[in-house]
Amino acid sequence: MTVVRQAELMIVNDVHSRLNATRADQVVTVDSLTALCRAVTDARGSHLTVAGGRHAMGGQQFGSGSTVLDTRPMARVLGFDQRQGHIEVEAGIQWPELVDYLLAAQQGRVSQWGIAQKQTGANFFTVGGSVSANCHGRGLTMAPIVHDVESLRLVRSDGSVVTCSRQQNPELFGLVVGGYGLFGAVYSVTPRRLIALPSSRRVSILITAGCLNHGPTQPAAVICPGRMGVLGRVFPRSSDALGWVRVPLGA
Repeated sequence: MTVVRQAELMIVNDVHSRLNATRADQVVTVDSLTALCRAVTDARGSHLTVAGGRHAMGGQQFGSGSTVLDTRPMARVLGFDQRQGHIEVEAGIQWPELVDYLLAAQQGRVSQWGIAQKQTGANFFTVGGSVSANCHGRGLTMAPIVHDVESLRLVRSDGSVVTCSRQQNPELFGLVVGGYGLFGAVYSVTPRRLIALPSSRRVSILITAGCLNHGPTQPAAVICPGRMGVLGRVFPRSSDALGWVRVPLGA
């Protein structure tokens, strides 16, 4: 566990809008369950903020004068059952790290397990932060991430560790998912089940005749990803940058 403190209160912010600068007392980096439990108990009686990729916006993600827990080093895969498609990961692991692990662990296999949803515009979210915000992916017909969570392990304010699911501590499970860290610090997450589909990428080319009347600087074609991740396909990190790409006339 590493503590970063400055003589003056330090500034933390989200990485998207940069509109939520907040003065924190210190940043504590946690890299294990033991470190997380210690950091939580050491902070009893004071304000505590749990942070991952710092993508959450709106002013609710940091507490003024609080101790900020940086969970990103807590990024191990705790178990992967390749027969059943079950995996448990620490809350600080980010989605590209999880996808990279799945690709490496299943290299050479014809049938592979993959994540159920492709992330939206950004990519480097932590799994724990995704659960805390109950985020959604690009699959417009798919439910938020709570639908894909089987269970999680939570560190309470007294340092105790409890398992939360629809069967164990169901009320607490419902509060933690989407609770933005107000009900404890998530240590690990177990999805309900990974999706068994092969890796693929679809690209559609649409010729937009209307663009031809707007000069040579306007696009004559639009390349877009087709249904990326809607059905749970695995995509390597390089594909995450794929979005709407404008192609000039004659390209």
